[in-house]
Amino acid sequence: MNNLIVIRRHAQKTAFAALIAFLIYLFLCPPAVAATAISITDDLGRAVVLSHPAVRVVCLSEVHAENIVALRGSGQLAGIAFTTDPDWVKRGLPQLSKNPSAAQILEIKPDLVVADATWALANKQVLDALDRAKTPCAVFAMPNWPGFARYLTNLGALIGRAREADAALDKLQMTVSQARERSDGKKQPNVFVLTGADFSTCDPFSWGARLITAAGAKLVTDVKAERINDAPWLVLYGSKKFAAAAPKIDVLITVTANNREAAVLFKSAILKDPRFKDVPAVKNNRVYEMKEADLKPSLLRLDSSLKACAAMFGK
Repeated sequence: MNNLIVIRRHAQKTAFAALIAFLIYLFLCPPAVAATAISITDDLGRAVVLSHPAVRVVCLSEVHAENIVALRGSGQLAGIAFTTDPDWVKRGLPQLSKNPSAAQILEIKPDLVVADATWALANKQVLDALDRAKTPCAVFAMPNWPGFARYLTNLGALIGRAREADAALDKLQMTVSQARERSDGKKQPNVFVLTGADFSTCDPFSWGARLITAAGAKLVTDVKAERINDAPWLVLYGSKKFAAAAPKIDVLITVTANNREAAVLFKSAILKDPRFKDVPAVKNNRVYEMKEADLKPSLLRLDSSLKACAAMFGK
């Protein structure tokens, strides 16, 4: 019996010594801090470093906000741009103007600000003020199709949704592949997307261009056309080039709402405009209206946008 007591006491002392050693190790070499630290390089080449995933995000871009929701981060949004669509992002969040001050942003007490590159370049003084306040700001350009995986991976990392980002990218590839399979073997109509009265259209590498082709059509665009500075997902196709391409345009999609304050052409105006009279899409009543947001890189809108395009193309 005495031997049993001695053995038990020795085991207790050994366990206690091991615990003390482990606690000393944690104090001297804190691995948790290093493991949870997050660092990315945003699209302005700035290092964005967080000690932990952001839980109070002010998002100044409707597209980035929708993708945060798509990554199951809706509860982490603390403030949004006033242009954010309430049909896709929850209502009741504080809304910020097109060009909020740093004070207005900081009043919401974010631990991360997510902004669009076009906005950031025009509001450098706000970025500088956020830096002085030690509030991290991640700036992302509107991602095109080739760059979408990198964009979503970085966004997911910042909000602690890396697994969700990986799953979303897998689903994206599957959804696009399935859409293409449904249209295989069917006639591909030539489609022109009119994104403004200046005869701008989708950049060949944009998300919108990928939606059009995945839904079973050929996009009429120009890889050499000049990109629009405040909307780099669009190019200036021009009225002369449109007139030359007009006889082969089977479907015409006109964008009826955009955020660049460009004049738009509604279907009713196009049908009466002599510049469009020789377009087969006009002759055959295949002119459709679509919101620009439905052609932007939002995972939330992917399924509905693909279905809408397929319906226009007769798929």
